[in-house]
Amino acid sequence: MARAREQKAQSQRTGAGFHPPNAARTIAFTTIAFTTLSLARSQPVDTPPPHQTPHATTQPAATAPTPDGLFPDLEQRLAALRPTEPEAYLRLGEDVAAGATDARGRELARTLYTLAFVLDRRRSGGLIFPTATSACLALAEMSPNDADRAWLISMARSIDPRLSYPDWSRSEPRSADSNTAYLATVFVGLVRAGDSIRARRVIEYPGVRDLIRRHERLLSPINDTGGLGELEREMARWPCPECTGKRIVRRYQTNPPQYRLCSVCRGTLGPRIDPEVLAAHLRFESRLLAGTARSWAAQVVSDGGAPLRDADPSELPAAMNVNPDAYLWRNGGWTAPEREPE
Repeated sequence: MARAREQKAQSQRTGAGFHPPNAARTIAFTTIAFTTLSLARSQPVDTPPPHQTPHATTQPAATAPTPDGLFPDLEQRLAALRPTEPEAYLRLGEDVAAGATDARGRELARTLYTLAFVLDRRRSGGLIFPTATSACLALAEMSPNDADRAWLISMARSIDPRLSYPDWSRSEPRSADSNTAYLATVFVGLVRAGDSIRARRVIEYPGVRDLIRRHERLLSPINDTGGLGELEREMARWPCPECTGKRIVRRYQTNPPQYRLCSVCRGTLGPRIDPEVLAAHLRFESRLLAGTARSWAAQVVSDGGAPLRDADPSELPAAMNVNPDAYLWRNGGWTAPEREPE
């Protein structure tokens, strides 16, 4: 009877929820193995699969932009140019100038215009060169320099009489723009005097601001831009915030009132101007008020004594840094035709 009870107790110990020591170690090892396997599978693979391997080392390096970047058939149109058709150079130059977004495109347009100018003068036997004139005016439109632009326009007038000024026996009446020129000079004087209230009203007249901007290089001793902006900055600083342009201020707690010199402007209204800047302002005023009736002394003061450039058509290729004999486009560049052996 006692043996039967011992067997029953042993069977209960080996049932569900009880494991002998060997079985417990086996289950623990199995759990650790499964955990290690799961972590190993979750780690990224160092070597990418074959279809995802980068091919950067096999690709060629990026090359410099070609003329085809402007429009698709540019290379073909350049190669098709012939010296007997300067109009084609002009038309292609217009297309390139219209689509140019960088210095390289603008340089190509200038080269095409220059070659059209040279080839039309070589081809034409008369006195009028319509293609050369158009190319010269196109170069003037592209030029960022006022002096070069005036030189190119003068050259266009010299080779095409239709663009020259009419020779009237009677002098023309003074331009209606003279009032605008007068107001522009008044504005400069008001800014110098520190009278910014009236200066703001004057510059708002139609055409005054644009006229000053066209001649703002005269306001600089070194013929630089930004003269109008400098005047507007000085205009914003005045009148004096302390005396509001009265030069004096009242002393506090004085009766009868007593006055003292303004401690901000020191009684001197307007900006401090160097002699060189003042001379530039006077040059600006003289240029706008005198019109075309200027003396040689005024002209020398106006342009600094720069020599007058002769409108010689033969100087245009050198001025544009273009070889007039290299007018064929071959292998991505301009080249001269091969000379036949003598």
